[in-house]
Amino acid sequence: MRFKNNEAVSPVIGVILMVAITVLLAAVVYIWVSSLIGGGVKGSPVASYTLTTAANGNYRVILSSASEKKSVRGYTFLIEDANGVAVSGLRGTVDEIYSISITVKGITFCDNDADGMLTTTDFFEIDPAVIGPGYHLKLQYVTGDISLDAALF
Repeated sequence: MRFKNNEAVSPVIGVILMVAITVLLAAVVYIWVSSLIGGGVKGSPVASYTLTTAANGNYRVILSSASEKKSVRGYTFLIEDANGVAVSGLRGTVDEIYSISITVKGITFCDNDADGMLTTTDFFEIDPAVIGPGYHLKLQYVTGDISLDAALF
């Protein structure tokens, strides 16, 4: 018994295998290139600050740089003591304290450019009568990573 077709794989299966291999290679190259240019999974935005005293005597934490422009709705704040223990009742979301006229738990956030984003020149004001020296204002982004750790006077 002789077969007339000497091909090992049909042309349709061969084409499907070539397409699958091409897609797989393209995905591997994309992931590799993304990791080289920083397009992979990003962590929390990072901010630096300047600490001053406002005219009214409040501590003022001014953002001097921010790695990314992110909405205030993605941030929570908390106050920690010198031992790194969160102070009960002194935590919340930044959008709770989003106006210079709204003070919650002794903390106010002022969005200077009124864009709803945490960016440079925005600042937090903290009432020293509520939160004294030696405490830290910490901002956390939705990923849970610390974005800012401002040690108060």
